[in-house]
Amino acid sequence: MDGEEPMNVWDRPSGFIFYPDHVDEGVHKLTIGATFTSGTGSLADMMGLEGYAGELSWNIRVIHNPQDRFEVDYRCGLWLCVWICSIRSKNTTQG
Repeated sequence: MDGEEPMNVWDRPSGFIFYPDHVDEGVHKLTIGATFTSGTGSLADMMGLEGYAGELSWNIRVIHNPQDRFEVDYRCGLWLCVWICSIRSKNTTQG
């Protein structure tokens, strides 16, 4: 995240868990890279010398205590959810 590698999931090949409370509030760049074997069965494949690799990046906004950022009301038989946009710019970093 943000150009650093806070976790490496080589021992957990099926996924990862992200804890927003462990990251500063604001905008961050999340990059996920993946490496796969080619599956061809060749000698190079069996030795781990061929495969596929790639990565994707997203800009994400981490908001701590989101339950404090919206109001829920019941009016005329409908649920109304209003987002209170109060994200402080001093906590926002450009990713």
